[in-house]
Amino acid sequence: LSGDVAIAVTEGRPDLLDQWPYDITEAPGVIEIRDTLAEALAGRTSRLGAAIGAWGVGHVVLVERSAPAPHEAVEAPLSPTYAAALTRQLDMARVEGLNSAVTIFENIATDPVHAVVRDRTGRVVPAAVMPLSYDRRRVRASADGAYRWILGPEGSWSFTVDGTIRPFVPAGEAGGVPGRPSVRVASGTIGELVHDSASSRSRRLLQVAALCGVLLLASWLRTDPEPEWP
Repeated sequence: LSGDVAIAVTEGRPDLLDQWPYDITEAPGVIEIRDTLAEALAGRTSRLGAAIGAWGVGHVVLVERSAPAPHEAVEAPLSPTYAAALTRQLDMARVEGLNSAVTIFENIATDPVHAVVRDRTGRVVPAAVMPLSYDRRRVRASADGAYRWILGPEGSWSFTVDGTIRPFVPAGEAGGVPGRPSVRVASGTIGELVHDSASSRSRRLLQVAALCGVLLLASWLRTDPEPEWP
């Protein structure tokens, strides 16, 4: 953002994937979130929640310690302008009383990451989602309509039902939704959303190999006998 302050976009709890950098040009959502947050900090918008909510962002967390209080940690206090700028947003609500290491703001204008858009009313109904692995999620449609998801990179996900890939409805076309592709579903449909990028799979294998190497090295260091001094 500015100076030594950085922004990270996460989904759920952190894991090994968070340590792997990626090409920012493949993440238009991250770019838009960063740019909108910069506008809010500069006082040029009061609707930060609506802008980042379009990408499924439910919370903004300001982190000022490397561990929860009262544990010993490295402290990195933020300028008061960060909390002040978020407090001025009309669609962000501060969550009180958690821990002094973080300041959390809830987005009251966020869109669900997985949802079905009803045909006649256009109402967005959240879909039930169960993570199966880092690149696979089981989805149960909650209504008849167009199922859409807010996950990137765009075009790297497919939706299968009973092993058959459902065809995409392009953004803005009849039976679809504005702004992003979708698939047609009926209420109660159960399918799997699968990340099918070969580069992502290669990256995951490399990370697993690196983790195994670290574990083997740690095991070797623990079992290596202490040197005998003359």
